[in-house]
Amino acid sequence: MYAWGTLKPILTTLCQDIIIRILCLLPAVDIISIRQTCKSLHYFTTSKIVWIHALQKVMDNHSISDASYPLREMSRSLLERIALSPHKFMSIVKKRDGGVIEPRFSRGLPRFLSDEEKEILGIPSVGRYDDIFLAVGGRFLATLSREYHSWPGSTLFQIWDLGLEPNSTIECLARELEPWDDLELRLFFPDAEVKNVFYLVSLQTLPET
Repeated sequence: MYAWGTLKPILTTLCQDIIIRILCLLPAVDIISIRQTCKSLHYFTTSKIVWIHALQKVMDNHSISDASYPLREMSRSLLERIALSPHKFMSIVKKRDGGVIEPRFSRGLPRFLSDEEKEILGIPSVGRYDDIFLAVGGRFLATLSREYHSWPGSTLFQIWDLGLEPNSTIECLARELEPWDDLELRLFFPDAEVKNVFYLVSLQTLPET
């Protein structure tokens, strides 16, 4: 579509603020499509505020807590990568057409406790991971572990921050040893407003009588 009497596209004749406002209304994939049209629009799609809005749309659509992504503190490239990640993941799934999808990155959870943690919890290690629950958004993880020989009849709950980057250091945010066994994780999510507050629901399977 062109402006009357010119060969310039109408969109690029608008003032910068209007173009940015338009881009802020678009989903991440459409922003990339516009980026590929011309150099002028490519420049506008590198605005951080555009990608803050793009990622906020993803968070709203998938009920992702603001605790998962501190939008104002994140770099533009990180905002862009995460905003596009659902589309990229679905593209990989479709290309595989039911085949095995190999992970691009692999990380492991720490299995050891500090001397101070051993003393506080009264256990020598984190035991064996028996159950996990990844909160929507992919940043926070809850795990449930047991050790039938060292501390039978108890369950260790742990909450982890996996970070924002594939090479981020995994940080344990909380540990709690509960005097119950045969538990399963059923629900886990961060508070929508309060930082470092999480809700975790577990279910105990009672033996048949």
